[in-house]
Amino acid sequence: MPTRRRKLQRLPTAQLTPEVAWSFEQCRKLQRQCTCKNPQDECKACKAWWQQQTIIHHALRLPPFAWPCLPDPNGPVSKGARQLFEELEHALFG
Repeated sequence: MPTRRRKLQRLPTAQLTPEVAWSFEQCRKLQRQCTCKNPQDECKACKAWWQQQTIIHHALRLPPFAWPCLPDPNGPVSKGARQLFEELEHALFG
């Protein structure tokens, strides 16, 4: 009796690229430059932080439910976002 072969559906592995490293460094700098007094009114640093966050999210091929992928400086912190932040920090800065 013949068997039917199925193609393995593996998820692509995320790699730490120079683009991700640069964007992560920018996020760290932008967090220190934040001048927001009210979470509803975003400063220029926060708007740039969200742009860098988007670059990291797409480059790491994260699922949509993993948004935000890094801890939001003006909002609640998810466990997954905190873990990714710590992993990136350890990989880049030891």
